[in-house]
Amino acid sequence: MPFEVSSPAVVAEIENVAVKHGATLRQGVNGAAAGEPRALVGDDCAAVMREEIKPMEWTIDGLLPKGLYLLCDREKGGKSYLAIQMGLAVACGRGVFRNSDKFTPAKGGRVHYFDLEMDKATFQERLHFLDAKALLPGRMQRFSELGRLTETGMPELASLLDRDAADFIIIDTLAAATRSSGARTQDVFKSEYEELARVRDLAHARNITVLILHHTNKAITENAFDAISGTRARGAATDGNLVISRKRGIVTLHGVGRRLGELEIAIKLWRNGVPGWSLLGDAADVRRSAERDAVLNVLSSGEPMTSSGTAKALSKNRNTVRWLLCEMAKDGEIERDGEGRYKAVLTPRTAGSSAL
Repeated sequence: MPFEVSSPAVVAEIENVAVKHGATLRQGVNGAAAGEPRALVGDDCAAVMREEIKPMEWTIDGLLPKGLYLLCDREKGGKSYLAIQMGLAVACGRGVFRNSDKFTPAKGGRVHYFDLEMDKATFQERLHFLDAKALLPGRMQRFSELGRLTETGMPELASLLDRDAADFIIIDTLAAATRSSGARTQDVFKSEYEELARVRDLAHARNITVLILHHTNKAITENAFDAISGTRARGAATDGNLVISRKRGIVTLHGVGRRLGELEIAIKLWRNGVPGWSLLGDAADVRRSAERDAVLNVLSSGEPMTSSGTAKALSKNRNTVRWLLCEMAKDGEIERDGEGRYKAVLTPRTAGSSAL
């Protein structure tokens, strides 16, 4: 007798297991005999429009919806600190950044952190640094082992969630969870996509968030997401991605996703001696402040200067600097004399800034 399975996620899981072990399903799924194509059934779009669909859920408001996400940064850049802060936010019901309550969990939850690269002593040290005293027993679990995602890793995750459910899973790092077995397919794009697609399907089926830490490459890219190491398949297989970039002394956390939309916030590691990442604000506003500081530093260093002289001192485009000088004059930060020269009225916040 053919067996009936209503959940697409379960259907996919059954078929993946069968393919993985080289097996065939005698009766197939939903009545299809082995080797026969399934009868595809669609949803009427007019009915979809009238259907009451459960609204999008967030694990961390404004930052991480349910689904699969990559968190990417250069090696030793501090992404593990940020991931632990996210885990503690969900486990303790507090903001991700210690100086702000802007990004807080929609509700408290349980966290499984797969620490596949650090030793326990380093992890413990970071918990102390990040003030995890409010962490209650059972809210956040650390695991030091996980099979390859293309082999035993996925069944291990599914089995763990059956025994010990969690709202948020963090895997640190993708490289450690997909270490090569020597049997990698020649189709690298397909292989990298399938590695993450399986995790994404699990996140959807369990209605949880999975965050996987990954590296960026060393190439300088205009688009932060082009720096994700590997083929574009990795960025495409997820529901969204978070990338940390550094430019002109400003560290920016970029986010993009189907549900997340677009996000750009400026962050700083170990700000004023406070361990972990702090939130500086909207990245555009912080960059603008840094640009104005650079101008104030130049105009505070000597005699009033023309726009051309200021641009030369900053080694920047003359038209860009002229526009900024006009805006700063309107805001009362600088003054323009009768000869078209500018002088600083305000004192720059950061001496020696050249972030323009």
